[in-house]
Amino acid sequence: MLKEDETALFGYLVSSWICDDLKDMKSGRQCRLKAIECMLMCKENGVLTWKEPGVFEFMLGELYRRTADFEKGSMMVKTGLNKVVKHELRSGLELTGSRIDRWDTLP
Repeated sequence: MLKEDETALFGYLVSSWICDDLKDMKSGRQCRLKAIECMLMCKENGVLTWKEPGVFEFMLGELYRRTADFEKGSMMVKTGLNKVVKHELRSGLELTGSRIDRWDTLP
C-alpha cells in the first residue's frame, strides 16, 4: 500500500487547493488533515516523497499551519531549519514559522 499512500497524499493536496479556490475552508481543512495522515504513513513506511533535507518538514509544517495545529507546525519548522541546506528553503521555513507565530492559517 506504499504507492497508494503517496498517490492519496497528492490527491488530498490537490483537493485542498481546489477547496481553497472554491472558498470551502472546512473541506480544505479536512483534505489537509488527510494529507498529513498520508505523509506520516509514507514516512513510516519508508516512502520519501521529498528527499531534500528540510522539504518534508516544510510541507508538513505548512499543512499543520493551514489546519491551525500551530504547535506541531512550529516543531516541524524547527526540525526543518536544523536540516535544511538551501537558502530558498530556509527562507520558506522561516516564513512559515513567522506565520505560525501569528496564528495565520491563510493561503
